[in-house]
Amino acid sequence: MTNKLSIERDLGLELELRSIEMKLAKDPISAIILNLPKENLKLLEQRFSELYFQSIKQKYLISLTICRPNDVLPLPQLVDCTQYYEALLAQYDAMPIADGSSFFYLSNYKGKVGYLGIFRYLTEGGPVNLYIEIDSRFAEDPSGYPNELFDYQQQDNTVIPSDYSYAKYFNGRLTLYKGNYNYPISAEKYKTRNGFAVEIKDKCVHFVNQVSDDNLVVISRPKRSLFPYIVSFSYLMLFIVQYFLLFARKESKAESGIKVERSKEIS
Repeated sequence: MTNKLSIERDLGLELELRSIEMKLAKDPISAIILNLPKENLKLLEQRFSELYFQSIKQKYLISLTICRPNDVLPLPQLVDCTQYYEALLAQYDAMPIADGSSFFYLSNYKGKVGYLGIFRYLTEGGPVNLYIEIDSRFAEDPSGYPNELFDYQQQDNTVIPSDYSYAKYFNGRLTLYKGNYNYPISAEKYKTRNGFAVEIKDKCVHFVNQVSDDNLVVISRPKRSLFPYIVSFSYLMLFIVQYFLLFARKESKAESGIKVERSKEIS
């Protein structure tokens, strides 16, 4: 189960993206805005937000990047814009959400649900690539827990027993959890050398799986007391005693019958 939890996809979001991607590709105003200097990117962000991303922007952070030929990104070191996103697709084992789709699911993207859309527009200045990055939004509150973490956990479709909880950590930070157990923000207490470990803490049993260098999954359940086992053992012993008593009675009746038959034969 811990390996299954290391991969998360939002199928509802994917259906939404499938329904709007043709509209995004053929948006008549996009090409006009993309002819303007990059400083006008805000106009495109506002248009897309109002027309296409209204239903998902509360749960997901959406960012747009325009890449013209030979454009570079101002990262710690200058990187060719198109090459950067090609490397991103390779790094996170990207796969299209459907055949022929312009949106790609990014596996284990920063420990969140991540997607990348790639759209190509022909403008008066030449071809322009528009990259749409979509990843789950977690806003920190003063307590240290993400404000939207509690809403986001409702999207997760993983079925676990009601008394179990689980958490996902990416780079040592809590990114998703489900259940009643109060998981710490940092995964420091769950460090394991062998990839898998079982720990007993806070009256709970924790099954810890270091899925990869970046991803850690913890499944927890309350520590069970001896009382249910004692009760079960008592019922088992009662059943065994009753069984032997019943068997002994049958043996006794059988022996009595044999004695009666012998007495008749003697007489």
